[in-house]
Amino acid sequence: MTRIFYRGAHCVFLTYDITRDETFENLRSWLKEIKQHAAEDVRIYLIGNKSELESAREVNFDRAVEFAR
Repeated sequence: MTRIFYRGAHCVFLTYDITRDETFENLRSWLKEIKQHAAEDVRIYLIGNKSELESAREVNFDRAVEFAR
């Protein structure tokens, strides 16, 4: 079902919870699905959610930047 949402999409927002490492790790499978089903020129944005919970952060900023590259 989710595959039809990629059709004709101009951008995709990959969002993860900065306080839960497992949500960040799941990005790899979501990215794979995007590359399989979305247009080649689709823009992908990486968003770290819950930034107000900095004291509970599990995914550091540098790691997210590296993934984005």
